[in-house]
Amino acid sequence: MQAWKQELSSFWQNHSSSLIQSYPGLNLRRLEQAVQTLYPFQFQSDILPLTNFFLKLKTGMPLQYVEHEAYFYRAPFYVNEHTLIPRSETEMLVEMAIKELKIDPNKRNIIDVGTGSGAILLSVGMEINRPLNLTGVDMSLKALEVAKANYQRLQYSLHPETKLSFFWGDRLQGFFQKFDLILTNPPYIKRNSDWEKVHAKTQEFEPHLALFLNDEEYTEWFTTFLGQIYDSLSASGLCLMEGHEDHLDGIADIAKKDGFHKVEIVKDYNEQKRILILQK
Repeated sequence: MQAWKQELSSFWQNHSSSLIQSYPGLNLRRLEQAVQTLYPFQFQSDILPLTNFFLKLKTGMPLQYVEHEAYFYRAPFYVNEHTLIPRSETEMLVEMAIKELKIDPNKRNIIDVGTGSGAILLSVGMEINRPLNLTGVDMSLKALEVAKANYQRLQYSLHPETKLSFFWGDRLQGFFQKFDLILTNPPYIKRNSDWEKVHAKTQEFEPHLALFLNDEEYTEWFTTFLGQIYDSLSASGLCLMEGHEDHLDGIADIAKKDGFHKVEIVKDYNEQKRILILQK
């Protein structure tokens, strides 16, 4: 047995109980796969630098951050502590966007607000076999670096004439063009009143900028954002927004006051209110 495998096996034997508490379903084979993901050009060598890997596991850091990879929709994406780990419920937003673009071939200009790793935007783009103008915007420069890295990895899965640009910014501030499709998974958790509902690992490891809004700023933040969305949509444009099951009704009420012609909430596969559809 290679030395690194012996070291990994010994680590597993000594820490399996605590590791399983942090990572339900984890086993030695899964750890070996993680090592091979982390060291793709080195794992066949006899010795690997596993000390840092072990330290991260002991803290309970999500495996996606340890491996710097998360599978979303139909592709693996690079992730780190500056981006959210893309979740399965967000795939519903991607599916709805793809359906809309296939129904209406005239829709070309698409923006993903709060793009993070770029998983939503790239997943949509890879499924459409025609030229698109894709834009991703985020307040975090570190997150934009991750999105650009994912574009470099996956760009050849896009239509060759598709154009993609990333911008640093706050929501849609500073954008003056019209978009046929606005996608967004914005921060939608109230920092105080929702805190206890958030998983401890999410609280500890995932970027709070992408998750939380202060309770007292919540309504004003979404009021501003919805106004920007209204102004940025083309005449036949559509917005798909992921939101919190406890707060989407309130956001929908704001949207109705803003004059949106269509305001609809769609439940996810767990029967939780998840996606807000907006149309002029």
